[in-house]
Formats: sequence, C-alpha cells, structure tokens
Amino acid sequence: MIALPQSRPARTYDEALERARVFAELDDASILPAARTALLTHGRATPLAVVLLHGFTNNPAQYAKFAPLLHERGVNVFVPRMPEHGDRDRLTTRIASLTAQELVESAGEALDLACGLGDRVGVLGISMGATLAAYFAQYRPLAVAVPVAPDFALLQLPYAVSRAFAQIFLWLPNFFTWWDPRERERQRPLTAYPRLSTRALMETLRVGDDVYAASQHRRQLAERIVTVVNRCDPAVNNDAAQHVSSAWSGWRPAEVEYVELRHLPENHDIIDPENPSARTGLVYPRLLAALGVATAIGSAGCASAPSALPPGRAAATVATRAAAAGKIDHVIIVVQENRSFDNLFQGYPGADTVSRGRDSSGKSIRLHPVSLTRKYDIDHSAAAMFAACDTTGRIPGTKCRMDGFDREQSPGGPHRPQYAYVPRAESKPYFDMA
Repeated sequence: MIALPQSRPARTYDEALERARVFAELDDASILPAARTALLTHGRATPLAVVLLHGFTNNPAQYAKFAPLLHERGVNVFVPRMPEHGDRDRLTTRIASLTAQELVESAGEALDLACGLGDRVGVLGISMGATLAAYFAQYRPLAVAVPVAPDFALLQLPYAVSRAFAQIFLWLPNFFTWWDPRERERQRPLTAYPRLSTRALMETLRVGDDVYAASQHRRQLAERIVTVVNRCDPAVNNDAAQHVSSAWSGWRPAEVEYVELRHLPENHDIIDPENPSARTGLVYPRLLAALGVATAIGSAGCASAPSALPPGRAAATVATRAAAAGKIDHVIIVVQENRSFDNLFQGYPGADTVSRGRDSSGKSIRLHPVSLTRKYDIDHSAAAMFAACDTTGRIPGTKCRMDGFDREQSPGGPHRPQYAYVPRAESKPYFDMA
C-alpha cells in the first residue's frame, strides 16, 4: 500500500519560497540544467498557484513552453523534478530505484509548498504526472486537478490485464528497454531518457491502482477535475481513465469533466514541445481552459535578462531613463513569434543590428531579405539551440561561439533562412510602431 503523505501546507509566501529553494537543492551537478526544478513567480502570492508534474523518464523541461503561458496569465507556477529523473546521463540506471512512495511524497511536498504561492492550488500532470495529479485530486482539497493521459493501464490493455502484468513485472528482475527500438538514444526529446526501467514503470502504475480503487469507494476532495486524453494515444488505455472519471462524476457530477481530444496524431506525450508529434498549438489552449486560466486572472508581466552595453551606450541609456522617469505610462513590445530583432528590425536607427553572421565553418555570411509572406520555420528546439550555440564550455549552452546557426534545420525553407531579414518595405509598420 502507498501511505498518504501528511499534509504540511506552507502558511506564507516566504515559507513557500524557502521550501522551493530546499526542493531545488536536490538538483545536484548530476542533473541536466534544463531538467531542474523550476519556479515562476510574480513576487507575491497569486489567486491561483499551479504545480506541473512531468511524465515518466521526462523532467521539468517538458513544460518549458507551457509554464510561461500559465505565468503570463497571473499564475505562480512550480515545476518540480521528480526523484531519479533528469540525469545528464540519458542512459543512467538510477531510475530503476524509483518507488511509488517516493513519487507521492515528492509531489505532495510540491503541492504543500504551493499553498504559500497562491490563495488556491491547482495541479496538472501528464502520464506518470497525471496519475499523481489524480492521486492528489482524490485525497487533497485542490481547486482544480488536470490529469493528462494518465497511465492507469498500459498499451490499451484492459485494466485487469495491465494490472496483472504489473504484478508480474514487479516480481521479475528489473530490465531496461528502449522507448523506440528504432531511434534508441536518438529519440527526442534529447533531455529525457530514451530507455525505461520495467520496475520503475510498474511503480508508477501502483499510484494509478490506488486512485482506481479509491475513486469507487470514497468521494474525491478536489473541487474540480478535468481529465484530458488523446483519442489516439497508443501508450495507455483511455477506457480506464474514463472509468475513474465516471466514478468521480458519480460523487460530484457538476465538478468532473472528461475531455477527449480527437484531432491529434497517434502520440502519448502531447505536451512536450520537443516531441515531433506534439500539436501544442491545439493542446495548450485546451489545458489552459481546463485550469480555468484561458484568459488572464491577474496582473502578469514578462521580464528578460539585461543585456550588456558598451560603457558609452550604457551611460546614455541610464541618462535617458532618468530623464523619462515618471513620464512613461506604458511600454508595449510587438515582435513576430520566432523572429529575432535582427530579422524583423534590421537597420533600425540607433539599434545595434548586424548585417552579417558567421557559420560553423567560420565563414561570414551576409544577411539577405526574405519576405514575411514566405512560409517557413527554423527549428527552435533545445537541440537546435545547442547547435547554434556551438559551445566551448563543459555544459551545453554555455560559452557559446554563436556560429552554428547553419546547423539549424528548416525543411522547405529559403536559402540560408537562418541568415535572413524582413525587407524594410514589409517591416515598416513595425518600425513605425517602435
């Protein structure tokens, strides 16, 4: 049996920050930087705080694009790394020691500290994270829980058959197998493990078993539960998820919803933007709506890291800010998605734009015009970012040469799309607004 962790909710925002710091300190040097616990706050408690729980063999990088969307809508967001996940060594064997008890205790602490981040707390999880979200929907008075593709039963097997297999594999010695035997270690996302531990996978099913049984016999404590599944999910049995949702609905029918997404390809991980089969443009709006934050629920803002300026320009910037103090009511930034400043504002007066860039062979490439009407997309995955960086440091993404842009893929794009800019005639409306 899994022991329900004792609830110790944070009482203040400062306590929540301290406990989040302690949680993040579990991420030692063995953990990939992108896979570490993440916290996005507004500097104060917000009306709603949301905990995002990643999937089996994945890590917080799974929410690299979804978490900021929540934050922009006035939500404090905590993305904890679950035990034994996120190792720099993608072929690590550490995950074999994972237990169901560890998972619920880790997720429980994340939800407890989130009580200090918001007036109300919600949780969203996918796969393994979804069964954890379902577990705490059953046992904690959460504002909202959104289990996405929960793994109550594997491979579209009937629940009883899946459970029997789980018992057998828990009894057998552990072994590792590739998620995709054809791709092996090349499988994306490149920050997740390409192999699974049979014992660890069966431990995640134990969490689902607890929920499956409890939902039949006792009323859930979450105020609202929205289960979201992909109709074409090959990895789990949606009937088992619907069975649990129906059981919850029997207790509180007005507060339970089962959402089946019907226009997605055959795919389990519908959240990770690095998954080639993910359709995040379709999925993310549905998840935001499920959490009740499809529109902003409070003040929100975006901040970027300060850029380094030459001494003369830095002094001028400070002087300009001083002169403008008290006179600026609003600052509006308008940028086309996935376009750099050099691409859209090439030659903008007073801006430090460039007309050339280097490629990975050291050759200087002159930027050339490409119309806004030309439809193409340059790979902006983590792997592409690391390729463009062309690191000289020990850690990927550090001490960048910034000359590997030609290594970024753009199927069907124009010649050297990485070294292009929008013609002035087409970017003029943006120039005028700026």
